[in-house]
Amino acid sequence: MPLPGGTACGAYGPCVVPPQAFPDEPGSVMQPSYREQQEQEEQDEQAQQNAVGKAIEANLDKIDLFAQRQDRKISVEQRIIERICLIFGTPRFFILFLAACVLWIAADYVDFGISGGFFDAPPFSELQGVVSFMGVLITIAVLIRQNRLARVEGHRAHLELQVNLLAEQKTTKIIQLLEELRRDMPDVRNRSDEHAETLQEIVNPDAVLQAIEARRENGEAPEQQ
Repeated sequence: MPLPGGTACGAYGPCVVPPQAFPDEPGSVMQPSYREQQEQEEQDEQAQQNAVGKAIEANLDKIDLFAQRQDRKISVEQRIIERICLIFGTPRFFILFLAACVLWIAADYVDFGISGGFFDAPPFSELQGVVSFMGVLITIAVLIRQNRLARVEGHRAHLELQVNLLAEQKTTKIIQLLEELRRDMPDVRNRSDEHAETLQEIVNPDAVLQAIEARRENGEAPEQQ
C-alpha cells in the first residue's frame, strides 16, 4: 500500500515513513508544546523565588544571631526585671489589679458593716500607699528595660549607618566606572553631565550633619522670634 512520500508498506516488512513524508512536521526535531513552555516558565519563576527566599532567610538568620548575641549579654537580674515588666504590661495584670482594688474597698465596707469600723478608712490611705509603691516599682522596671532597649537600638542605628555609608560608596564607584566606560566608548558622544559629576563625589557625613543642623537652627529661629 503506497504511503505519502513514496513509501510502501510490504506484506512481510515493517512500514518505514521518512521524515519528509509529513512536511508540516519539522523533521525529527520535536518543538516544545505550549504546555511545556508554561511548565518551564513556572519552574524558572519558582527557582527565582527560591533564590530570593534563601536570601531573605539568610538575612533573617543574621538578624536572629544579632538578637541572640544581645540576649546573651543580659544579666540574670536584668532578665528577671524584664520578665516582671512584661507581666505588668499585660491585660491580665490590669484586670487583676483592678479587681484587687475593688475587693479591698468592698472588704473595707463589709468590715465596717460587721464591726462598725474600717480597717482602711476612706479615702483608703493604705490602699493608696500600696498603689503608689507598685507604681514606683513598675516605673523603675520600665525604665530599666527601656535603657537596655535604647542601647540595642543605638547599636542597630550605628550598624545601619555603616551599611548605608558602604552602599553609598559602592553606588558612587559604580557611577564613576559607568562614566569612564561612557567616555572610552567611541560610539557614544562625549558630553558633560553635571548631575552625574555631582553623583560621582563621595558624600561627607560630617558635611551632611552640619547642613541638617544648620537647617534646623534656621527653621527654629523664626519660631523663637
